Amino acid sequence: KYPEPNAHAENRVTRKLDYGSTVYVVRVLKNGELANARPCKSCVTIMKLRGVRRCYYSIMNNEYGVLIL
Repeated sequence: KYPEPNAHAENRVTRKLDYGSTVYVVRVLKNGELANARPCKSCVTIMKLRGVRRCYYSIMNNEYGVLIL
């Protein structure tokens, strides 16, 4: 089955995770720098429903955020 073309990465990957997993989301720009990859509200809700415990995400180079779900 092909992935949904409009689904965010967090939504697609959580279908394959075990309950209590940790998710890492990184956005890399064309120049190689990291950018903000904070999950949207819909993705946060989906991760909670699928049992994700933590989500680490890039903000910019040398900076990251964490959501405790």
